[in-house]
Amino acid sequence: MREHFRTHIIVTEEDRKLPLYIESVGYLTHQSAIHRNSGYPEYHWLQTVEGCGRFEYAGRSVELMPSQGILLPPYSPHDYQPITPRWSTIFVTFGGSLAKHILNALELYHPSLYRIEQPAALLSSLDHMIATAKNVTNYSGADRSPDLYQFLILLKKHGAAASSVSAIVNLHRITALLAWLDQHYSDPSLSLADMSSRLHLTPQRLTTLFRNAVGSSPYAYLIQIRMQKAKDLLTLQLEMTNKEIAAAVGFKDQSHFIATFHKQTGMTPNQFRKLYES
Repeated sequence: MREHFRTHIIVTEEDRKLPLYIESVGYLTHQSAIHRNSGYPEYHWLQTVEGCGRFEYAGRSVELMPSQGILLPPYSPHDYQPITPRWSTIFVTFGGSLAKHILNALELYHPSLYRIEQPAALLSSLDHMIATAKNVTNYSGADRSPDLYQFLILLKKHGAAASSVSAIVNLHRITALLAWLDQHYSDPSLSLADMSSRLHLTPQRLTTLFRNAVGSSPYAYLIQIRMQKAKDLLTLQLEMTNKEIAAAVGFKDQSHFIATFHKQTGMTPNQFRKLYES
C-alpha cells in the first residue's frame, strides 16, 4: 500500500544544465484543493490513483479520474480540487535544458489531459522515483535523469491526449456516476443496469463511454473501489473479520470476497493484513 509522501529536491545550477531533472515527486492520499494563479515554475504531471478531482486549466474544466493524468507546462495557471471524499494523486515536477524539446519530440502535448491505457506501468515508474527519493539523501543530478526519461517514454507509449471537446464531454457525463459509486459501493445488489440508469443510458453505451474515459468497464471500476476500501479496512480496522469487511465493501459472501481479493492482489486478505502488522 502506498504511503503519503512528498519531497522537494534541491536543484542546483549544475542540475539545471542537465537535459532533464526532477524537482519534486510524491503521493498524496487525500489531495487538497490547490489554486495557482501564476502556475508552477516547472513542468507538472499529476495522475489520479483513486477517486476523482476537478482540474481547471487553459479555460477548461475537466474531471481527473483513475487512469488519467494531466501534463502542464511551467507557469500555466490552474486550479484543482477533490470531487469525491477521497482523491488520491501521484505527481512529479521536472525541468531541464532540453525538457521542452524532449516533450515535443515525444509528441507529449501540454497542457493536456491524458487517458492512460496501462496506468500500472506509469504508477510503477513513479513509485520507483518515490522509493528512491525516500532512501537517497539527495535525489537529484545526472544519476536521476534516466528515471524521468523512462517515465516520459512510458507516458508516450501508454498515454493518449484527450483534449478534444467530445472527450471532455464524456468525462463530464460520467463524473457524477463516479462520485455516486464512491458512496454506494457497499451495496451488494449494485449492477450495471443501476449504473446506466443513473445516466439514462443503455448498459452498452455506458460501458463504451466508461472505457473511453477511464480505461476500464464500469464493473471493473467498482471492483477497484471495493478492493481499495477493503485494503483500508484490513490495515486500519484490525478487529474486523473478513466476513465483516466483505459485507462492508459490497460482497454478498466471504468466499467471493476472498477469491476476488486474491485475484486482484495475488494474496489473501489475511496475507495482506500481515504485511502491515507491527
